[in-house]
Amino acid sequence: MKAVRTSLPRHDRVAEFPEGLALGDQACADPPRDARRDGAEGCQTIRSGRWPTKWPSSTSQSEPEVGEPTLQHAFTDEPRAPDRPGARLWGRRSPDARLRDLAAARPRLPPCTGSSRDRLCVEFKGMLTRPQQVALLAPFGVLVGLALVLPMLLGLLSSFTNYGPGEIELQLTGVQNYSRLLADPEFAIAARNVVIFTAVAVPAELAVGFALASLLRSPFRGRRIVRVLFLLPWLVSPIASGVMWRFLLGAPGGLFEFALALLHRPAQSSPAGQPGLALATVVAIEVWRMAPLVAFLLLPAMERIPSERFDEARLNGAGAFMTARTIVLPALRPLLLTVAMLLVGLSLGTFDAVLILTGGGPGSETMTPALYSYQQAIQSNAWPIGVAAAWLIVAAVALIGTAYVRGTRARYTA
Repeated sequence: MKAVRTSLPRHDRVAEFPEGLALGDQACADPPRDARRDGAEGCQTIRSGRWPTKWPSSTSQSEPEVGEPTLQHAFTDEPRAPDRPGARLWGRRSPDARLRDLAAARPRLPPCTGSSRDRLCVEFKGMLTRPQQVALLAPFGVLVGLALVLPMLLGLLSSFTNYGPGEIELQLTGVQNYSRLLADPEFAIAARNVVIFTAVAVPAELAVGFALASLLRSPFRGRRIVRVLFLLPWLVSPIASGVMWRFLLGAPGGLFEFALALLHRPAQSSPAGQPGLALATVVAIEVWRMAPLVAFLLLPAMERIPSERFDEARLNGAGAFMTARTIVLPALRPLLLTVAMLLVGLSLGTFDAVLILTGGGPGSETMTPALYSYQQAIQSNAWPIGVAAAWLIVAAVALIGTAYVRGTRARYTA
């Protein structure tokens, strides 16, 4: 058992150790000049997935703890140390450039064959073999296949037929169901409504959630209780939320009627039932329900931003808006994009709250594709049209998700 010696640039940060090393191995590197003057040899036992940055003397090297995974290296009499170019990996470069340089500098270890005496063989203790991995994941695959994949495939196939609960003879119709669906003016109105709903609700949810996370970032008494209370609107089911807001806005003595009486205004019908206000009311209720979830997702990432950066911005005279634009938003940009994609997918499938609150009315002002699919399949007994509408929603969500994944991959590989 010999230690692997490699050359690392001088830096004050840590990086992932290269392939071929694991917990319990001896990592040897050329120490900085100040450590050389102190007589350090630059070898240290790896106890985490990072390169050691402190250079102990030869008498301070410790053994791996019990239970830590180790990596066995079988060398010949003339060991071949992995080639690690001394490229500069740290400095004033972007994180993406550092990751690319680190990946390029990692040594490529040959596979273990058991008979090669001139190679570096790596054997992981406790790693599952391929048959063991298959056996471990097989029950999960069978469960997901029977409960999710198979019904989805049957539903997709039924959208190309005349299948329905009352049909006696099954016939293949091709894309006729989709043609009838796209020619229906009510579905066009539903598609327009959901586009407007998504375009307004998602930015509003991100903005309100970001503001709530900013308020909860600073410590104050009872902050944990406030966090739980802010999350309650999202924890309530959409059906219960629709029932609650329908009572508050439309019932005699509800919140809306009480507010009008407080302002000495005459009584009016619920805004969820007024043309021109119904869709805006649904958007406002959706923002009220989803903004706490956005704050809950953004708050941990916001708390990881060093407080020194906020102090420096305050000393430079930056206000709250400038601090958020120059410090917080750049740090949260990847997470914000992920949360936005999640909100877009949820908005495209909006159904429960709209069904209880407005039922798609007045007229078709709050009709959504999901509610249209429900009405066609359940209320009008047009099962093929309802299934086709549902699959168009799935296709829209899948298209947006694919664009997001491709954009994220291109960003990290560019």
